[in-house]
Amino acid sequence: LKLSHLVHSDPPTLTVEMKGGNDKVFSLMHPKLQAFFFPWWNFRKTLDCAVPFLFINLYNKNQLSVRTIQRRIKRFGQLAGIPFSIHPHMFRRTFATHLHARGVDLAIISSLLGHSRLEMTERYVVKMQKEEEEALLKLP
Repeated sequence: LKLSHLVHSDPPTLTVEMKGGNDKVFSLMHPKLQAFFFPWWNFRKTLDCAVPFLFINLYNKNQLSVRTIQRRIKRFGQLAGIPFSIHPHMFRRTFATHLHARGVDLAIISSLLGHSRLEMTERYVVKMQKEEEEALLKLP
């Protein structure tokens, strides 16, 4: 995400480049999202850094690499005691699965994920729900 992707409107919005180069605009009006996002934004503005990215490596003031994000998420999972290795794409799948479980229409989920075909979302969400159900059955 680049700094220019944040628009200070009312409510503030964040533009995210999705798969296929399509842009999606997200509102930052939800209080929980603001509580997460704006402390970082306010801190980020204080940094003397010419890099145009929203999230940066605080040591070298460069853009966070994909690999750095993967390593950090894996490490946070280990520190939290999660008994399997986690990765960023799991958040995307979990997001979609939870929306579907709450009754959100597949077309809306498909749009949020940036899928060009509804069938892709359906296959993706149904597969994840089956895996989640199987994992729950294995719990003591």
